[in-house]
Amino acid sequence: MMELSHPWPPMTESQRVRVCDALSKPTYCGGSQMTLTKRKVGGHWVVCLQCLTCGSQHSGGALPRDQHHNWEQYPEWDPALPERYRDDAQSGLDERRRVVQAEFQRKRAAQSADYGEWLRASPQWKQLRNRVIQHHHGLCQACLLSPATQVHHKTYDFGRLPPAFELQPVCDPCHDRLHAGWPDADRK
Repeated sequence: MMELSHPWPPMTESQRVRVCDALSKPTYCGGSQMTLTKRKVGGHWVVCLQCLTCGSQHSGGALPRDQHHNWEQYPEWDPALPERYRDDAQSGLDERRRVVQAEFQRKRAAQSADYGEWLRASPQWKQLRNRVIQHHHGLCQACLLSPATQVHHKTYDFGRLPPAFELQPVCDPCHDRLHAGWPDADRK
């Protein structure tokens, strides 16, 4: 339940009930305090509850100022609160994204090292690799000029030993370009 961040100011009983009702409802930001503020809307002053965490106006809407006896003494609505909350939230998302990306990169590097070791040691891979190179007469299928020295996976969706049609024999320079996203147009 939310609380007022200040002592209860004088107001009509109906307004006290309305403010209590508003404070009893949770906010999406999880804030715990609200303050009664004055805010100029359409050229007229109104009384609003502003969340001190996210800066939003409570969904109960504007309160009639004539039922708040000292509304002129209320602090003015703080337009910077929602902006700070959004900036902080974005900063938190950016930091979380960096952490997730770093963890993804760490896992990917570990998987890549593990897979690389398996490729070097697996007799099944050596056999499949040799059959793929032989099938294409030992010619690089990217440039069609050089002898194939590598077998490139078109996708890793099929696991460690994919079907042969998902593998492509290539030379070292073409293999490097394939893994770099083929950045240059001039091949060999």
